[in-house]
Amino acid sequence: MGKKSNITERYKDLLNFVENNSYSDLEDKKVYNNFISLLHNKLVHDKNFDIDILDRNVICNIEINKANTHVNYKEEVNNLISSIKDDFKKNIATHYLFCPLQGSYLKEDIINNDIILLTKVNDKENYFNKLAKTISIPVEQLKFFLEHTINSRSKNFLDSNMLIVRLEANTSYVKRYASEIIQDIFDFIRLIHTAYEEENFLIKYSAMFDDSNQHVAIFSEEEWRCGHGYSWDAFLTLKKNLDFLNNSIYKELLIELLSVYTFDKTKSKNEVAKTIYNSIKIFNRGLKYERSDIEVCNLLLLTACEAVLTQNKNEKRLRLSVLIPKILGLYNEEKRQSSLIINNLYKSRNNFVHSGYEMKVTHEEKDIDLAKPMYAKILVKLLQHVQEHNITTMNELEKYLNELFEEAIYS
Repeated sequence: MGKKSNITERYKDLLNFVENNSYSDLEDKKVYNNFISLLHNKLVHDKNFDIDILDRNVICNIEINKANTHVNYKEEVNNLISSIKDDFKKNIATHYLFCPLQGSYLKEDIINNDIILLTKVNDKENYFNKLAKTISIPVEQLKFFLEHTINSRSKNFLDSNMLIVRLEANTSYVKRYASEIIQDIFDFIRLIHTAYEEENFLIKYSAMFDDSNQHVAIFSEEEWRCGHGYSWDAFLTLKKNLDFLNNSIYKELLIELLSVYTFDKTKSKNEVAKTIYNSIKIFNRGLKYERSDIEVCNLLLLTACEAVLTQNKNEKRLRLSVLIPKILGLYNEEKRQSSLIINNLYKSRNNFVHSGYEMKVTHEEKDIDLAKPMYAKILVKLLQHVQEHNITTMNELEKYLNELFEEAIYS
C-alpha cells in the first residue's frame, strides 16, 4: 500500500513539475528520475523489461496529461504500468544464439526443443545451408550475418560443432543475457559430463584453437535485433564427447538445470538455489585450470564444495571428507578411499594457501581426476534434493547436512 502510494505521489510531483517548468531535458531532472526509479524497481523483474520502452511510455503519458487538470493519479499510474507491460510483450521476437562448441566431438545432431547441437560440416556453404535449414531461415540472410561474425569477432566461429539456442523474448533481454545463457549451458554440460561420464582423454588432451571463442552471435530475422554477446572471461571450450546428451536421463538433467537457472534470468531465486549456482560456477572455474595450474584448480574445486556443504562451519576438511561419501551413498572400501582422497587434497590446499607449497603433480593430479566426479555429483544431487524437498533457506540445508554428518560420524 505504501509503495503504491509512494509511486503515485512521485507521478503527481512529476506532472506538477512539467506543468510549471520547462519540458526540455526532463530526463536529467531529479523529479523525473525519482519516478522512473520506482517504476524501474516495480517492472525490472519482468523477463521482457526494456528501459527504452519504459522511458518512451512515461514521456508519452506526461505529454498527454501535462495540461490535464482532472487527472486521477492512481488510475493513471496503473494505466501507465499496464501500457508498459503491453509494449514489453509487443517487442517479443524469436532470436537464435549461435556459439561454436570448440573442442567437442559429436557424432550426430541433437535437437531438444530450443537447445540444438549440430555436427560440423567441413564445406562452409553446406554448413551455412544446414544451419539455415535447421532454424528455417533464408540461407543468404543467415550467411551474411555469420560471415560478419567471422570477420569481425571470431575467425574460427564455423570451425566446430555448433550450439544453437532459440529464445522467444524481448531483444533487450536477449542482448543483456546472451553470454550468460550460453555460459550456463556450457557449464551445465561440463558438470553433468564430469559427474556421470568417463573422461575421453583423446579429446581432453587434444589441441585447442589458437584463438578460443568468447563471442555469442545473436540472430533474428529483423536486422536491428541482431548483435553479439561477449564476455572477456568466457569459458567456451568443451573438450567432451557430447553424444552422451542423447541419453534421455542426461538430457532431462540439463533441462532441469536450465529451468532453474537459465530460461528466465530475471526470475528471483532462493538463497539455496543461488548458493548451488555459485558453486557450479566455481567448479567450472576450477576445471578451466585443471591442466594449467593444479593448485588453483584444487583450490577452486574444494571451494565449490565448501560453499554449499560447510558454510559457517569449522573443521571443513573433516566435514567434506565425511559428507561427500555419505551423500553419494558410498560404503566400505569405496567410502574409505574417497574420504582419504578428499582429506589429502584438502591438506594440499592448506599447504598451498598457508605456506605456498606446490602440489606433487603426478600423484595429486590423479587424486583430482578421481575427486572431480564426486564433486560434480554432489552439486547435482544437492540441487535435486532441495528441489524435491522444497529447501529454500541455508538454515534448512544446514540442518539436513548436520543430520547427515552426525549420522555418518556416530553410526
